[in-house]
Amino acid sequence: GVIAIVRDISERKRIEFDLLQKNEEIFAAYNQIAATEEELRYNYKELEKSQLLLAAGEEKYRTLFEHTGTAIVVIEEDRTISLSNAEFQRLSGYNAREIDGKMHWTSLVHADDLERMSAQHRLRRERHGAALTSYEFRLVPRSGEVRDILLTIDTIPGTRKSVASLMDVTPIKALERDLTRKNEELSAAYQQIAAAEDELRINY
Repeated sequence: GVIAIVRDISERKRIEFDLLQKNEEIFAAYNQIAATEEELRYNYKELEKSQLLLAAGEEKYRTLFEHTGTAIVVIEEDRTISLSNAEFQRLSGYNAREIDGKMHWTSLVHADDLERMSAQHRLRRERHGAALTSYEFRLVPRSGEVRDILLTIDTIPGTRKSVASLMDVTPIKALERDLTRKNEELSAAYQQIAAAEDELRINY
């Protein structure tokens, strides 16, 4: 005779199939995580590299900014001086803590030049090409001794900020005024001599 035992293993096969499917999903997710981790590592390395380059570039430009030998400032749209170098601090008589992010350039400009410079500040942002990039003005430092300044200024590309360099031309302007005065004195003396010669001729 034959004895047959039949068992319904449908549930077990379904569970095995589900487990196999879940294992495959887990394996695929693991591979995806591994790929993502690899990508993150690559991106992190690239970011580290970029940060190093940025730091090197920033250090380079900060060195240039500080040691160019010219007074330089970065000016915001609201007229605040956001950054100044040591030469500007020496020229103005104020230190970095007093200037950077706190002081408006308008507080350092002679009252007679303020309206003209304010108009240039607005024009530089409204119609960039129409604004002057170099002109003279009078700066009033902490000491109160007015200085003649040659300003070179332009906006930083892609921003509403300006970068400006200031050259103290007070000695040159004083020399020019002295030469003008001497020329006027010589011209007056020449006219006086010519008048005396004319008088001598008439008397002769």
